[in-house]
Amino acid sequence: MQIRSMAILALLGSTGLTACDKGDDSAGEESDADTDTDTDTDTDTDTDTDVHEPWHADTISVDFGFAWDAKTSQFATATVDGKPITNQVVIQLFNFEDSSSLAPYQFCYFIYDIPAGTVPADKRYGDFWLGLNVSGITPVVTGEATTATGDCDLMEDFIDADVGKMSLEDFAASLDIGVGVGNFANLDSDTYDAWEDSWGKYFEADLGEWDDNEAYFSLASFTTGVSGLSADSPQPFGISRAYETKGWDIDSSNPVFLELAKEATAPTAYYETISLYIYGTGFN
Repeated sequence: MQIRSMAILALLGSTGLTACDKGDDSAGEESDADTDTDTDTDTDTDTDTDVHEPWHADTISVDFGFAWDAKTSQFATATVDGKPITNQVVIQLFNFEDSSSLAPYQFCYFIYDIPAGTVPADKRYGDFWLGLNVSGITPVVTGEATTATGDCDLMEDFIDADVGKMSLEDFAASLDIGVGVGNFANLDSDTYDAWEDSWGKYFEADLGEWDDNEAYFSLASFTTGVSGLSADSPQPFGISRAYETKGWDIDSSNPVFLELAKEATAPTAYYETISLYIYGTGFN
C-alpha cells in the first residue's frame, strides 16, 4: 500500500473532488484552444472524444459529516441556521493518473446517507470513539462533479476487487467500508509531522495555526475489506472537528468547535472531516 499525502490533496480540495478540481484547472488552460479549434474539429472529433475506455480505480478518498448524540449513542439530525443537513459518508474511487488529465472521467462517487438512529457499528474500531459500517446502506452512485463527469459504468475494478457482473451498489457493499472517529492523540508521529507541515502550507491562512487548532481535532479514519489496500484496520485519512449544536442547530455566522483533546468519548456534536491523505496503489 502507498499513501499520497497532503502535497497533492490540498490542490484537489478538502472534499476529495479530484476530477472536479482538476477539471477546473484544465478548463482554464484550454480556453484559448477551444476558441480556435471548435469550428474546425467538431465534425471530425466528436465520435472520438465521446468514447471512453473501461478503467481501473486505484485510489480512494473519504469524507464524512454527521451528527452524533452521545446520550443515546445514536446518529441525529442537525440543522444549519434552521435548515437540515444530511448525515453523509462520501467515498470517491478514481484513477490517480487520469485525475491530472485534460478531460478526466475515471472517477465515481458513492454517497451514503446515514439515517438518524442506530447504524451498524464496525467492530474494527475497538479503540476508537465510534465506528460505523456503511455496507448495509445503499449508496447514491454518481459521476457528477462541478466541471467534469465520471463514467461510473465503465469502472472495472478497485485495486484487486473486480466489479464483474455486480451492480455498482452491490460492488460498494462488497468493499466492506467503515469510517470512524477517535482520539487525535492516537495518530502516529510520522503522519502527525506530515499533517502539521501540510496544514501550515495549505490551511493556516484560512483556519489558523496548527497549534491553535489541534485541541479541537479528532482522528478520522476508514477501513475496507479490499485485500490489496491492507486497510482492514483503521487507517487515518484526516481530522474531524466537532461543531457545537444548540438544539441541534449550528449558527453559521458564529460556529463553535468543541475542544476534543480532553474527551474520552465522542461528545454530542456535528462532526465534519478535513481530508489529509488519500490511499491507493496508483502513485509513487
